Parts: sequence; structure tokens; C-alpha cells
Amino acid sequence: MSSSARSSSGVRITRVDRTEWLHALGGRTIHREQRRRDLEAHGHRLRDLTNLLLSVQLIGLRLGVLLVSLPLFLVAAVGGAVDGATAWYLRRTRVDRESGFIYHRAKFALWIAIFVLCAVYLAPPSRLDPKSVIPPFVAIFAITVRISVAYFKKYL
Repeated sequence: MSSSARSSSGVRITRVDRTEWLHALGGRTIHREQRRRDLEAHGHRLRDLTNLLLSVQLIGLRLGVLLVSLPLFLVAAVGGAVDGATAWYLRRTRVDRESGFIYHRAKFALWIAIFVLCAVYLAPPSRLDPKSVIPPFVAIFAITVRISVAYFKKYL
């Protein structure tokens, strides 16, 4: 099924159909039935590899979205820290209650919020809109920063 022709430079060009190319690639003659069985046997591996690559791509894209949203987290943290520092100053000047327990729980809740954001946004392979997932976690992040700064027991 191959045909040949000569180019203008005198080089012989051979056109080979797809089945002959597959035969030549394998180095041996494979019957169509055997080739079909081989493709079916290795097809699930190809699907698994494709799913793996798509999952890695999805996680990479979502990590990129989280990376781009870091300035939003930074602005929320600064706002929460300023509000918390104001509350801390008022608490210190009024001789209000100090609570190391609240400070440490808020600091722990900060890490829990970051972990839950990663679990909720990065893990599921379904379609998620970042505009509906990230802002609640930014608010939780700002609130926990505010509480942890407001109940900081040491002098600044």
C-alpha cells in the first residue's frame, strides 16, 4: 500500500499508509485483531494517565488562582490586624480581660481555615467558581487575625 514519487531534488519520497507504519514501528507484522487486543489492554493505562495529567493540571490551575488571590488575603490580614490592634489598645487602656486561651484558639483557627480552604478548593475534581469559594475564607482569615491580635497578651 505504499506509493513512491520523486521530488524536484531527485529524492525518492515514499508514502506509507497508517497500518504499514504501525507494522514498521513494531518491527514485526501484527495482525489487526492482535493490534486491537493490545490497544484494548493498554487503553485503561492511557485513560489513567490522562486522568492523572488532567488532575495535576486542575490542581495547578487552582493553586495559581490561590496564588493570585494572596494580595486579597494580605489586605484582609492588614485590615484585621489594624482592627485587632485598636481593640487590643482599648482593652489594655481600660484594663479589660486578657485571655491567652482566646488568642491561642484564634491562632489555631487561622491554620484550620487555611487547611479547610485547601481541602475545599483544591481537592474536589468538580467545577468550582473561585468567586464563591475564596471570599468566605478571606473573611474567616480576617476575623481570626483580628481576634488573635486583639487578645494578644504581651505589650507591643
